[in-house]
Amino acid sequence: AINPAHQNPSFPNELSIKMYVIDKLREVLIDLGKIVEIEYY
Repeated sequence: AINPAHQNPSFPNELSIKMYVIDKLREVLIDLGKIVEIEYY
């Protein structure tokens, strides 16, 4: 299910928990030398 609160573009990324977790995970993977591509749909 999609939570409309997480899809609101007027919220900064810091307020969106899912976006924050994805960004932190991306940073860790890049630090480990992985190639990371994030797609939003």
